[in-house]
Amino acid sequence: MDRNKSKCRKAGRREPANPANPDVGGGGGSISMTDRLTWPPHVLVAALLLLTGALLRLLYLGELPAGLNQDEASIGYEAWALLHHGITRNGYAWPVNFVAWGSGQSVLYAYLSLPIIAALDLTVFSTRLVMALTGAASLLLFWRVAARAQLADTGLDDAGDEAVSGLVTVRDQPDDAGLDDTGDGTVSGLVTARDQPDDTGPDDTGDEAVSGLITVRDQPDDTGLDDTGDGAVSGRTAVRDQPAFALLALLLLTFCSWHLMLSRWALDANLLPFVILFSVYFFTRPDHHRLGVQAAGVLVLSLSVYAYTAAYLFAPVFLASVFGWLRVQGKLPLRHFLLLSALSLLTVLPILLFLAVKFFDWEAIRMGISVPKYTEKARYEVLSTVFGGRFLEYLADQPLFVVKLLTTSDPFPTEPFSKMPGFAVLFPFAIVPLAVGFGATLYRAVTRRDFGVHLLMALWLIAAFATVSIAIVNIYRANVVWLPAVYFTALGVFYTCRRWRALLLVAAAAYLIYGGWFVHTYFTQFNSHLSVSNYNTFQDLESAISSVAERAGPNDKIYITRNVHEAYMQTLFHTKTPPRDYLNTRNIHWVDHPDGPFTNITSFGRFIFTPERAGEADYLVLTFRLGRGMILHPDENEQVRALDATGRCDAQYHGNFVVLHCG
Repeated sequence: MDRNKSKCRKAGRREPANPANPDVGGGGGSISMTDRLTWPPHVLVAALLLLTGALLRLLYLGELPAGLNQDEASIGYEAWALLHHGITRNGYAWPVNFVAWGSGQSVLYAYLSLPIIAALDLTVFSTRLVMALTGAASLLLFWRVAARAQLADTGLDDAGDEAVSGLVTVRDQPDDAGLDDTGDGTVSGLVTARDQPDDTGPDDTGDEAVSGLITVRDQPDDTGLDDTGDGAVSGRTAVRDQPAFALLALLLLTFCSWHLMLSRWALDANLLPFVILFSVYFFTRPDHHRLGVQAAGVLVLSLSVYAYTAAYLFAPVFLASVFGWLRVQGKLPLRHFLLLSALSLLTVLPILLFLAVKFFDWEAIRMGISVPKYTEKARYEVLSTVFGGRFLEYLADQPLFVVKLLTTSDPFPTEPFSKMPGFAVLFPFAIVPLAVGFGATLYRAVTRRDFGVHLLMALWLIAAFATVSIAIVNIYRANVVWLPAVYFTALGVFYTCRRWRALLLVAAAAYLIYGGWFVHTYFTQFNSHLSVSNYNTFQDLESAISSVAERAGPNDKIYITRNVHEAYMQTLFHTKTPPRDYLNTRNIHWVDHPDGPFTNITSFGRFIFTPERAGEADYLVLTFRLGRGMILHPDENEQVRALDATGRCDAQYHGNFVVLHCG
């Protein structure tokens, strides 16, 4: 007894009133208020990264990128139309998939935007806010998933029946983590755990504290801390429970060019990685053996089919992989499997009906919610090699294209919203550490039967490559690949540098410098980059259209330049034209397009979009460049110059646009 008391005093710990049970009387196992308010260094660093990442995704959201992409305008307008008029621009009430351009657009992003647009009205900022918020939230989820992976790596949570966290204090039960055989110690990622003589594996002599943060003195192989090789453990060497990998993963994602750009524009495809990550968050919880937690993960993963069409293949493949992953761990009894399968089937049933309507040429279903019918071929048919008879031709080419994106910094001028010229999609030569991390994960799964979080992320990457192998991909169509690619890039760097802390810090600093360079370039030069691309005319369009719509009379005709891609969609967005007014006055001309059939709207209401009819207009909205004058589309040239030659047109300038009044 005296020996124990002297050791408690020596270590600066409170003496328990009952030495046999420190939780009784003296409260040796309890956490004081001061302890609760003491955050460890790695949590503070993570908080700083999370705050930085959120600010980078939210600052100047309405101005950068400048102007709206046509897909953003479409998804924002559909949400506004449903909110205020109950139908989309194609006349469907609460559809399971938007007809949009005639070949489809997914609905989940628009539905998540409803409360934001209701509160803030329809603006560029409100349309993009869902993506910025989910981008910021994905940083937190990514960090937590990586932190859980590191705990699994170190054997801190063998049974998964108690939460182990860098934020939440956890009481360890006997034999559930290998830290406390008698169950009388507290294990915490925040606070030093109290240890009694010979009551834990990490401390055979009972004279050291046990903590996920504080130095742990350990004998080789006595706790499982060094079984995975995550760090050298010895009786004389201080070893930290690995917060390094989780922080490195968070650092890479915070400054990753792909993720930052993805988070700042409202494309349906951009939402898919977040939805998948949210499901993985549930599957990696320490209590993921529980039916309720598994059901949450399955529900979110099944909802991904409403986020983007790539999930039509990815979701079932990955869900089957998750079921297998849970099964080999003994955490998926037959009852769970049957209930979860039924839940998934029920969740995706509306999409299955939608696909059946298209495949069997049924009529659209309108029963409170709508199952629309496309009038033309769906984009998923055009962009899938399965439907086009090019399956074998593209089977290897498309995954190789994704690999190329991981090794090059070449500009992709057709995707200016997804990639900044001169910068890699992720990081320079990310394929090398990615291969190391991914290969090590598969090796450990085969040789050590390590079926932890790393393997689940590997299954995600495998399912993602299976998906892109049957699609004609670009950067955003391959969005399903990039999050696990960042994860394994971080893991590869960590495995390579883990035995040399200084080298790991150097690697982290290098990624931070590269990321900082990208951030500076993006915020100072990106809009200038847009001004020389085919998206230049989106900037200042809102001002020009709003001005002319206010000035023109109810019977005046307004021509919007052909230089604006899908100009009718921009006009619907910025004028907030009611969908029924649009439906009653639109004129459609179907055009062929490499990415599928698109509705070419030649006019609606007061607005004209065909250059051949520009001469009929009282007002013309045209592109303009300071020092160069009007930048006319070739089809506009003759009509506009004939009007301008009359000398009766006055001009009003709006940045990249000029409004001519020739009445």
